[in-house]
Formats: sequence, C-alpha cells, structure tokens
Amino acid sequence: MTHTERKIDSICILEGSYPRDGLDKATIEAYRAALADLPPILITAGDILVDGAHRLQAYRLEGKTTIPVEVDSALPKDPTVEQILIRSIELNARYGKQLTMTEKAKDARRLYGKSIDDIVYRTSVLATKLGVGERTVREWVRTQREDEKTERQTKALDLYLQCLTQEEI
Repeated sequence: MTHTERKIDSICILEGSYPRDGLDKATIEAYRAALADLPPILITAGDILVDGAHRLQAYRLEGKTTIPVEVDSALPKDPTVEQILIRSIELNARYGKQLTMTEKAKDARRLYGKSIDDIVYRTSVLATKLGVGERTVREWVRTQREDEKTERQTKALDLYLQCLTQEEI
C-alpha cells in the first residue's frame, strides 16, 4: 500500500459501501484529540473511502484540508460497491471500532446470495467475513433463505406442470 496525502474534499463515500448505520460522535471526538497518532485512512485508487470514516470526520472537524491516506492495493482499480463494502467489513472485524451486531446483520442481508469476485456469499463465507458464527448468520438471513426455497419450489412446480420429468427439472 502506498502512503500519501489527499485533499479531504477529494475523498468520497460511495453510497452503499459503508457498513455502518452512521458515525459515532464519541469515537470522532476521541480521534480529534489524537490526530497525530492515527493511522492513514484507506481509499481506492479513485479516492473512494474504504476504511476510516471516523478519522476523516475528525480531520474535517479540526479544520484540516489534507489527510494521510493509503491506497488499497487489495481492491481492483474500479471496485464495485459490494467489493468496497466487503473490504470495509473485513477491516472493521480486525481493528478499530467494531461493527455492532445490528450493522453486521444488515450487511449480511445486503450481501447474502451475491456472487462477488467468484465467491458466493452464503452463510459460511459471511460468518467468516463478519466474525460471527454460522448459526447467527443463518438467523439473520432466514427470510431470504425461505424466499429462495419458495422460489425454487415454484419453479420446480412450473416445470412439472410443463410435463418435464424429475431428471429434466
């Protein structure tokens, strides 16, 4: 990763890529008092925030015009919203202010069943990324799993009514 500085106004948060429900004022205030000790925020090559929204806000409130950044080499040059979200979730599971269980549940529901970078985000993958048990993820996405099951059954019935055999279905 490359360390550098960017103008604060050039950094944007892509809608749907932030794993939290909002910013925590107490965390921002703590960071304002320790700007010199904070690690750089993490951005994409296109200046989209990956990790460090609380740090970014602390710098803004302190009247700073630039902020130390690292360009995340783990992401492709033009990442999707989901790729940024997943990377942000991974980073938040390792350090800093942890995601709440409510935020993790919301993110699990947003990602469940999606295929991103040749990985289908099912229960076990989500559990690993979010740092929770598979049972917890299953509970969070139960409605989606039930909807998928109903959809499969409806499709199978439609094919059966078209006189297809079980093997053809």
